[in-house]
Amino acid sequence: MIDGLFTFNNLLFFVLVLVNWISILLCYRYFGKTGLFCWMAFGVLVANVGILKNAEIFWLMASLGNVTHITLCLIVDIINENYGYKEAKKAVYIGFTALILFTIIMQINLLFNPSMFDTGHEHMLALFKIMPWICAGSILGYLISNMIDVWIFSTIKKYLPDDKYLWIRKLGSTTISQAFDVVIFVIIGFSTFASMEYMIALMTSIYIFKVLINTFDTPFIYISKRIQKKLKENGIAID
Repeated sequence: MIDGLFTFNNLLFFVLVLVNWISILLCYRYFGKTGLFCWMAFGVLVANVGILKNAEIFWLMASLGNVTHITLCLIVDIINENYGYKEAKKAVYIGFTALILFTIIMQINLLFNPSMFDTGHEHMLALFKIMPWICAGSILGYLISNMIDVWIFSTIKKYLPDDKYLWIRKLGSTTISQAFDVVIFVIIGFSTFASMEYMIALMTSIYIFKVLINTFDTPFIYISKRIQKKLKENGIAID
């Protein structure tokens, strides 16, 4: 049992999560709010490509795209905390727009007949010719869950504005909103070909995975508050 904790996949999982968290803070530190907006667009694309890669992590079958996907909630919450409701919604819309445009442009690219020298067409088909229902579930789940996250976070902050309640705003908004994301994604993406038992098991696995990451990334929103003070001192993206 103990030996099973220190597998290559489990250790690499920690590396992947830390790279996501630290890179978000670095983008915020050096580029301000603009850096978070850019990471939002980048993260949405990485998450939706990474969803095709599955691995066993801590006895759960996990999609690696979910690692980056849940960190998007951290970005939304940082923006909501430091810049307000409207800016948090803007971040969600930026990610949504990036995802829609990426999906449309990649699908058009796949329609071209490859040249005789092409070596990547079949690989691109395997990666990006995803089933339409899974794509729809991913897009709708992202938009609806993140808008719920923004609303819940702002509502909690209205009644519990003190910094000592920041962890409640962070965990409460993300834990609830991600339940919507998981349910929407699995029902829309898998109900046409999967059994109810499989979908329930998939929902449970994905949700546990996301809640764990969401819980452990809470200290990073506190770090973002310190970064915001530095940005104010330097006059970077304080509006």
